[in-house]
Amino acid sequence: MDEDAAYAFLAEDPPAPLAALAPETTVYVSGLSKSVATGLRVGFVAAPRQCVPLIERAIRATTWNTAGVMTALACGWLDDGTVTRLEIEKRHDAMVRQSIAAEVLSGLRSVSHPASYFLWLPLAEEVRADLVAMALVRKHISVSTAEPFATSEHAPHAIRLALGSVDLATLRQALEKVRDMVGTYTYLGVLASSQRKLHLNTSITGVGSHPAGWRTLVQQLEGHARRTHQRRCGKIVYRQTQRAAAVTARCITRFQPPAYRRDESRRTTDTSLSTSSHVL
Repeated sequence: MDEDAAYAFLAEDPPAPLAALAPETTVYVSGLSKSVATGLRVGFVAAPRQCVPLIERAIRATTWNTAGVMTALACGWLDDGTVTRLEIEKRHDAMVRQSIAAEVLSGLRSVSHPASYFLWLPLAEEVRADLVAMALVRKHISVSTAEPFATSEHAPHAIRLALGSVDLATLRQALEKVRDMVGTYTYLGVLASSQRKLHLNTSITGVGSHPAGWRTLVQQLEGHARRTHQRRCGKIVYRQTQRAAAVTARCITRFQPPAYRRDESRRTTDTSLSTSSHVL
């Protein structure tokens, strides 16, 4: 079996590697690009004796060898304790970043390790991960969906957040934008579900062309969506109620009579959310 230990250093008290328990059947692979520095492209393998010739041939046919200076640097840092010190510092840095993420995303469900450089945000069943990811790209934030990592036929709707490579202030700002975007799409997803459950098309027949009737319909939808959102998301304190209310009115524009549009023309809407209304 193969054992990839590139991220083993992040665990403060890791279990014994499989190679220590079954050395005759385990090929242990690790390196220094994750634990020390990205540019230190030096790896190492511990393998059963019978596997060594095959591994050597594979190395000669692919990477051939690392640069001599880089190999000497890596070996020296392993011997003098530099690697151990840097691994401790990086583990502490990862814990700080996870604590920031836990604070900013405290109202959202997440899956993470306290010393990991990434976390997962599972999304509500009404929310599509690809739409959230594309919306965040427009905010200059790149995240991954679960699709490239999934082993099942249907990938769960979740996004993966990498917490490294940016300073802490930038990380906090980016996480706040992620939190707000997930909150917005969750609200709109629940709203879409509310529209279906309240039989929007049937309700429209009864409101006529009077603006007050349309206001009542919008308030009914918002109230149902907000109650459902709060039940499902627990601790979330949704800070965009007024913005989402404006989007709600925009989402049923295609059904609005002219009298309602004229009456509501002075409402302030957030144009940055207008591109999100298509999820309904």
